[in-house]
Amino acid sequence: MGKFWSRIVCYNNFDLSGITNFPAPNFTFNDVSGAPINLGNEYSSNKYTILFDWQTWCSYCTAYTPQLISIYNTYKSKGLNVIGCSIYGGNYGAMGMTDAKLKQIADTLGMPWRTILIQPTADVYNSLLYQMSIPNLHVVDENGNVVFSTAAFGDNRNELENFIKNKLGEASGGGGSYYESTDYSADGKVKTLQTHTVGNGIKLIFTGDAFTDKDHAAGTFDTWVQHAVEAFFSEEPYKSLRNRFDVYSVAAVSKNKEIADDSQTAFSCSFGEGTFVEGNDAKVFEYANKVPDADMSKSVVTVIINSPNYSGTCSMYSDNSAIGYCAIIDYSVSEFGKVVLHESGGHAFGKLLDEYTSSGKGAITEESRDSFIKQRDNWGWGANVDITSDPATIQWSFMLSDANYQKVVGIYEGALTFATGAWRPTTNSIMNANTDGFNAPSRFAIYKRIMQLSQGTTPTFAEFAVFDAPNLTKAPTKTTFTPIPKNFIPFHPPVIKDKKWNE
Repeated sequence: MGKFWSRIVCYNNFDLSGITNFPAPNFTFNDVSGAPINLGNEYSSNKYTILFDWQTWCSYCTAYTPQLISIYNTYKSKGLNVIGCSIYGGNYGAMGMTDAKLKQIADTLGMPWRTILIQPTADVYNSLLYQMSIPNLHVVDENGNVVFSTAAFGDNRNELENFIKNKLGEASGGGGSYYESTDYSADGKVKTLQTHTVGNGIKLIFTGDAFTDKDHAAGTFDTWVQHAVEAFFSEEPYKSLRNRFDVYSVAAVSKNKEIADDSQTAFSCSFGEGTFVEGNDAKVFEYANKVPDADMSKSVVTVIINSPNYSGTCSMYSDNSAIGYCAIIDYSVSEFGKVVLHESGGHAFGKLLDEYTSSGKGAITEESRDSFIKQRDNWGWGANVDITSDPATIQWSFMLSDANYQKVVGIYEGALTFATGAWRPTTNSIMNANTDGFNAPSRFAIYKRIMQLSQGTTPTFAEFAVFDAPNLTKAPTKTTFTPIPKNFIPFHPPVIKDKKWNE
């Protein structure tokens, strides 16, 4: 019963106002560096110890981290300690999470405290540290009693700083500030990474947010740009038509690395609900236009966000300009590649729309139907989805009657984030659960746009079929698509802006 006391308290609304002895968990672990941590000793060695329950993939956790760093830096000299606690569960199995990997992510986030990767077999799995939602914060006093808890007591994490201030007094100066860049010599510098050899050349522009002068000097920005470029060209038809693109990077030096209310980054990126992320589009376009002869309506801009949040969102303008905001998910090259393909390859360049169904969404609304019709008929977007299931009139009807393509293309209900009233051509794809490549209607849409921009012609389906023949043999058939995990979380739908980029 002792293991479950926290949950009993949480879910029964007990009146705890008269409780003076609320013991915190006391266990011994090895931190991610291999050094032992005894929680009881930590409590007694400090006036207050914060147990920070977090996960690398949780955008709320990583968004809150800068605020907690600021609190820690401000009050550590007055007896405040923080221990990061991350329980092995959720996405960690698929990520292959290890002590070393968690340490790398914690270090990259700038966490100055020690971190523990807790295995689910540990007794603590059923103690105070295990809760149904994250992040959680538990403040423990030097006597080992919990005095503040977002879980057990329902305290608000945004009140943590005031709580600590009331306990430890005014800060003694110094701490609380983030590292600030001093060398802006790299800011705005353009690098040419690839030059086209066929056609007129289509410009891909990569820049980044939350990269400080140290990140640029160490080559961190350049490394992630290269990963983004390779990801963009990893799928067809981009892979075969790579020689029609010019690729550039534009350095943007941020004052701070942290993305928080009290920090400053080059493009003021911020994370919202779920997987939503946004930035200052005007500032992004300003930097992208440093590329010589760049035409935003014919180019694609990718903002690499130096944060491990599971987040990605595309800003799409009616003049075909677009920005793909792509977080470096878990600092994983493969996971980052998925968000680049979905946001920049699919939405920003291909003008594709989402093929997934959002949790809790039923029939498509009239407003969403009207919006889609405008995007399809007026702007030529969304060739991979439709609001009819009629095989004679659906956008990919010509593929349904083709002996080769009818093996890989069908009509499946659920698209444009709605469960009913919208249809997609395959059970899965990059525009759905970010796997199985771009499906045939998506490849055709991308192929047409590449040809239109690079040589001024609009290819027919017959011409595309000749080009696509090798890809078709590798495409998943109707029965071999990767099943979509039940706990899959899609990227936020694109933000559509009915105006030109410079209006």
